[in-house]
Amino acid sequence: MANRAGSFKSAWKSVSTVAIAFMAGNVFCNHVAVPTVVLGPSMAPTLNPDRNAKIPDIALLVRTSPQDIRADDIVVLTSPSDPTKTLIKRVKHIHGDEVHTVSRSGLRIDGMVPEFQIWVEGDNGPESMDSRDMGCIHSTMVLGTVRGVIFPPWRWTTFPRGRGQSMREALDEVEDNMAMICEMERRTVIDARRAAAAAAAAAGKDGEAARIAAQITEINRSVEARRRSGRDA
Repeated sequence: MANRAGSFKSAWKSVSTVAIAFMAGNVFCNHVAVPTVVLGPSMAPTLNPDRNAKIPDIALLVRTSPQDIRADDIVVLTSPSDPTKTLIKRVKHIHGDEVHTVSRSGLRIDGMVPEFQIWVEGDNGPESMDSRDMGCIHSTMVLGTVRGVIFPPWRWTTFPRGRGQSMREALDEVEDNMAMICEMERRTVIDARRAAAAAAAAAGKDGEAARIAAQITEINRSVEARRRSGRDA
């Protein structure tokens, strides 16, 4: 009986260990990083440089927030044409960037990347289907950034993060610029209203001067309310 109890405890301990390891691995792959097999030559020579190699590169995909994507990041994203497939491309432009390029069919492309979207291309342009064919990609379709090659051993390498601002930083800069423009407009309006109030008072139009002063007070109150709302958020 004692042997049976000991065997049961040993088996239960083994099952528990495997279950915990499985759950930890599942959490790690879903939220931290996961190996990703690179198929095709679209990112050569950075990935799969030898089209005759029998073993494809296996890259390390690190989960990354869409707002932290930077230009020049190598990313894995859901294919816009087939949600069951993924693509590996390099981010060439983030929102707000101007795009000036030529499609694979020879059409001239000029424009600006919309908010929350990115422009991606393969390093091996002639053999890559990317934004030149599909247009901009919504940043939420990005599954993560590729930080290096982990297999085969002779291909082991790491990739630095992209250059410049992240999408989050670019958005913050846009918001700051908009806030500065709004403040300049507010000051211009208030200065004009004060000048009008002074002119009305000088002309003996006290009622008109009081009305303009009330408008100035209301503008300042509205601006302060918006500021408080932004801080609370």
